[in-house]
Amino acid sequence: LITTTTHLQLPSVRNYGYDTLHTGNIIPVNLEEMSDRRDGGSTTFWYNTVIAAKQQVSGPDPEQITKVATLGSFDRILVEVDGSRGRPLKVPGEHEPVIPVGTDTVIGVVGLDCLGKPSDSSTVHRIDQYRHITGEISGSVINLKTLIAAVKAENGIFKGAPVSAAKILLLNQADTVSQGCRSTLADYFLSSIPALEAVVVAALQPTAVIYDYKVRNQ
Repeated sequence: LITTTTHLQLPSVRNYGYDTLHTGNIIPVNLEEMSDRRDGGSTTFWYNTVIAAKQQVSGPDPEQITKVATLGSFDRILVEVDGSRGRPLKVPGEHEPVIPVGTDTVIGVVGLDCLGKPSDSSTVHRIDQYRHITGEISGSVINLKTLIAAVKAENGIFKGAPVSAAKILLLNQADTVSQGCRSTLADYFLSSIPALEAVVVAALQPTAVIYDYKVRNQ
């Protein structure tokens, strides 16, 4: 099941790779109506309403997502809980993120395309929050040290993650850095941030490529 607690682009604009579409905030009495029980599994995309002016959809209430999870009809539920408005780096605002109760894994995403660029509103969403937690001044260059601060801070990328949830860092846009840099990133972030369970170094567009994947103590 793929859904959101915020907003996502319309399925007609962005390919989410789903087999079944479920709309509205109401959970059907027969949960099988939300999925296609084909051999080999299937994926359902669930949204509440369409925001036509923005070509977006809103998600169902977080409580509804938690309810579906407790009913156990889906093997995996992937929920987008905080958007970056297309910037490679985002630090949550006061009211963000919106994480459903019962979440057992939180994936924080950083676009490595921000490395070496000035920290401004074109590279960082919620730039004021970013500067507050990293201590960086306006226009300072984003580097690995400031990324560590943005990930590690209490109000950073993993803000609001349940204490018991596994925290996985996805370093996207790894095709924008050198091979030498890519080969060291996973170990560097794991050693710098004890709370991380795993680090994935990847480039998800145009075709997903996983360059490195490290799990703590493995």
